[in-house]
Amino acid sequence: MVNLKRFIEQGGLFVTIGSNAAIPIEYGIIQGVSIVQTRELQARGGVYRAVFADKRSPIAYGYGDHLAVYFNQAPVFQVSLTGGLGGGGGAFGAQQQQPAGRPSGRGSLTDPDIPQGRPYAPPPPPRTGEESGIPEEVSEFVRAFLPPPEARPRVVLRFADEPNLLIAGMLAGGRELANRPAVIDVPVGKGHVLLFANNPMWRQQTQGSFFLLFNAMLHYDHLHVGRQPTRAEAASDEEDGQ
Repeated sequence: MVNLKRFIEQGGLFVTIGSNAAIPIEYGIIQGVSIVQTRELQARGGVYRAVFADKRSPIAYGYGDHLAVYFNQAPVFQVSLTGGLGGGGGAFGAQQQQPAGRPSGRGSLTDPDIPQGRPYAPPPPPRTGEESGIPEEVSEFVRAFLPPPEARPRVVLRFADEPNLLIAGMLAGGRELANRPAVIDVPVGKGHVLLFANNPMWRQQTQGSFFLLFNAMLHYDHLHVGRQPTRAEAASDEEDGQ
């Protein structure tokens, strides 16, 4: 593990597919990503819809907004930058990915949440792959506990919401998979760990997702492209422009 971590930190790319994602997570090579143990999910060997959360990543080059991916039950990822700072419910990022209920308390989880007697306000746009998911009013409070932006996990591909998730195969308990990360790029030193929940190369049948892996290999030393600049980089650019 020491040699593997050194390889990554010196600029290498380490790719995990499926259950072997536990290697960099459990051995502490990466932080901010965990594997969730599901209770109701039944998604054995099916095709599921995923949406690109960060199209600026080189891994997403050449793709549209959606992609059909092959997934077989596990792993189910969770990206959490704050550990247990979210209180009894866990981290802020996890709470926003898997809401426990509806804000208005009306209807079922799949009904539009439109309170009566007031103008309809559309929900905010979905978060990009780099955003922390922490409420703005507490972001300053937890800033000291967060990794710097350039070191945070970057969600490139995310499973679709529950009504649009299944394309072909078996699915029960889909809410445990809906909106979860499917492809995560985690910087480690000068290198990267790339985690696939789906299998991008399964029995020559998932040709549409081959280039997720090819793009990562072709751009292994430029996977940082498209990330939002850090404060120091932004300040340096401003000074150069003056």
